[in-house]
Amino acid sequence: MRNRRFNESFIRRAIICSLVIFLISAIQMIRLNSEEQQQLSKQLITLQQQQQQQSKNFQRRKLLSILPECKINETKRAVIDSNDAGQFPPDQFTLEQRRHGAILLHITGLIYMFIALAIVCDEFFVPSLGVITDKLAISDDVAGATFMAAGGSAPEFFTSVIGVFIAENNVGIGTIVGSATFNILCVLSCCAIFSHSVLHLTWWPLFRDVTFYVVTLFMLVIFFLDEQIFWFEAFGLFAVYVLYCIFMKYNETIENFVKYCCPNKKSNEEENDQEVKENPRF
Repeated sequence: MRNRRFNESFIRRAIICSLVIFLISAIQMIRLNSEEQQQLSKQLITLQQQQQQQSKNFQRRKLLSILPECKINETKRAVIDSNDAGQFPPDQFTLEQRRHGAILLHITGLIYMFIALAIVCDEFFVPSLGVITDKLAISDDVAGATFMAAGGSAPEFFTSVIGVFIAENNVGIGTIVGSATFNILCVLSCCAIFSHSVLHLTWWPLFRDVTFYVVTLFMLVIFFLDEQIFWFEAFGLFAVYVLYCIFMKYNETIENFVKYCCPNKKSNEEENDQEVKENPRF
């Protein structure tokens, strides 16, 4: 209860600080708007004068293919369409405005989105995951490897879809591979560093997930050798994930079989000691 109150008070303070920063930045931007417009107009005038002077000095050298019959001593002209100038809406602030404090508005929006994401995950996602786990009667590691992984990878999925089908660039592949590296290196290390107690891990979930991860990375590297992904290759990757879900359904049975085939004396002694501690005999 105290932790919940502390989280609510912290969130309120963070929101209030974000609003104060937003108001201060907005007031400062209103004051500097007129002065910056005058400075920009003066800079544009000086740039036009410099371009005119340079055009007079270099009249015989054509740096752009303005005339179609000119093919000597020139570089090809790059025509940029207004629709292709930017894949996303441009920034509403200029470079000078961002230097004078408008960047604080971006930081405020970023902080607000992080706080909103924390509230959604803490108040809705984790409780719903607990209900699903109880209804389906599955273990915590299976729920974390399926439902938690799907929910945590949803932003990456939509980012990849937007990057591939809407923006039409290579942000999707970088997002997938980079986020996997971030989850392995940064998330695990932060959880271990900021944990208030010792985290006891078991070897089976690590062995299971690392095995599938190595197989999928090997397939991804093989499929990317020709710098193309065909439909049957994509179907093969999806089939491996379906196989992983089926494997997770029979996780306990497979785990018992593997432990039976590969017995570990030390682990058996630790399990017996744990059973003695839980059920002491007098």
